[in-house]
Amino acid sequence: MKIKIALLLCILIGAYNQHAQASPPAEPDTLSIWVNGACGMCKTRIEETALKVKGVQSATWDVKTHQLSLSI
Repeated sequence: MKIKIALLLCILIGAYNQHAQASPPAEPDTLSIWVNGACGMCKTRIEETALKVKGVQSATWDVKTHQLSLSI
């Protein structure tokens, strides 16, 4: 009986330690770069292509300023 209680105690302590070590998810970093383009079709192609890059979570391109904002 004492062995079962000790084993259960070890399992609970191990589970608590794993929970305590978990860190909150980090907020995505943002990056802004200049990309040449002229129209709405360019905007669609630029954003879709940027989203295909591994690690990019969101992409927004501004037609007027030619700035592509990426969340990575």
